[in-house]
Amino acid sequence: CHARPEHLVLDLGAGTGTVSEQLWRYGYNRIVAVDLSSAMLREAKKKIPDMVAVVADGAHLPFKDGVFQTVISSSILHHLPFPERLLEEMKRTLATYGVVIAQEPSQDIFLLRPEAEMLAGQAIRFMHYLYRIERYLWPSMPSVHEYHRAFTRKEVVNLFSKYLYILDFRSCFAFSYVFDKLRSPALSRLILALDRCLKRQEGCVFYLVGSKTDAGHRQLMKQYFKFLEQLGQEPE
Repeated sequence: CHARPEHLVLDLGAGTGTVSEQLWRYGYNRIVAVDLSSAMLREAKKKIPDMVAVVADGAHLPFKDGVFQTVISSSILHHLPFPERLLEEMKRTLATYGVVIAQEPSQDIFLLRPEAEMLAGQAIRFMHYLYRIERYLWPSMPSVHEYHRAFTRKEVVNLFSKYLYILDFRSCFAFSYVFDKLRSPALSRLILALDRCLKRQEGCVFYLVGSKTDAGHRQLMKQYFKFLEQLGQEPE
């Protein structure tokens, strides 16, 4: 609801285009994908040939100030030694009333807490049961480097608050984080239903929406421009 298809979208750390491909399917056809890996961007271009792909360092973006209405940052900051530099560039390239949409991993996951030990054990057994009946093969995991980490709720809020006004903040996927992929739509719906039952618990992902302006000011300006549009449509 924060981004619109007509927006010029920056997909930071686009990789092979997973996020960009989803956006493109929903009508977002003004996407600029940025990544340090030219090989990954070549794969992204195979999926979306018309997408603009730029090899660049997120801490030194080759774009003018305020050019993007939407900036997407999907699980990037926790890989960086200095995430503040990327946030500075996000803010610089973001339009005045644009939004940053980000997600980062949480280390405050509900199922890792001592009080949830019994539920966590049942979840793991359930996971292995589902994987067995689906004949699931465990994926190979990438090597973890020295900067890789997850954030606490306090850390991620403090980090984003230094550069942006937080318009929306959620903690998602309290249960489904133990599952990598399920082929069965019915089982997937079951897992999502369990997530909804635990929506008040800390999940594995923090979801944030930020803006250069505070929410009240931004909302006031939206109402003002809507009022001007209505005036223009009314007969004299």
